[in-house]
Amino acid sequence: MLDPNPTYILVHDVGTTGNKACLYRVGKTLELVDSHLVEYPIYVLENGGVEQKVDEWWAAIAQSTHEVLQNTKIDSQNIRGMAFCAQMQGVILVDEDGRVLRNAMSYMDGRAVDQIDKYLHTGFPRIDGNNLFKLLQFVRLTGGGAASTKDSLWKYLWVRDNEPGIFEATHKWLDVKDYLVLRCTGKFTMGYDSANVTFIFDTRPEKLVWSETLCRTFDVKMDHLPNLVGSTQKVGKLLPGPAEET
Repeated sequence: MLDPNPTYILVHDVGTTGNKACLYRVGKTLELVDSHLVEYPIYVLENGGVEQKVDEWWAAIAQSTHEVLQNTKIDSQNIRGMAFCAQMQGVILVDEDGRVLRNAMSYMDGRAVDQIDKYLHTGFPRIDGNNLFKLLQFVRLTGGGAASTKDSLWKYLWVRDNEPGIFEATHKWLDVKDYLVLRCTGKFTMGYDSANVTFIFDTRPEKLVWSETLCRTFDVKMDHLPNLVGSTQKVGKLLPGPAEET
């Protein structure tokens, strides 16, 4: 017998060039009911910057949701949860009200050459051009290391060095899906997965916290770092405004 009030979840896959909204019916199995893709642009700058506009992500999320709801004719009240998966290692800086202070810096953004040189390519001994002691510190605390200009740590520091007014106004540093969760719920959080690839997150099983040691080493302001959440943790309820827009 069919459930007269089935439960659905809506998942948004926020990629580099588009968002795919996927509606699933939850029962004994997870059934894909419908999906819709809406694309958006990416902006490549002459200085090696690669950026996107958060409002274009949001417009794609809203449009793809509308299309799925229209195609399926389901009652939106039966959607009991929403989640995001997304491109990673982006840098989105927001103020205390959650307003974005500049375009999002994509994971492909490689302009932070001076920052990685200053913090990682100086001092002795070096291995493959990287400061050995800092590299070992990275590996011991995070299991990896921010060895590319595309790593979000250096993009964060690029803003500090090149856009001090924006940096001064920053309340939190977020990744892509974490910004979208904020936009939906008003909560400043970051998932452990996003935190892991900042390389200032202590991944040791008994820790799983922002590393004060790494933040001191790389001059990261710890009050810029949001609360950490697990991938299955409920962050909050969908606010009326975002609910209406989607």
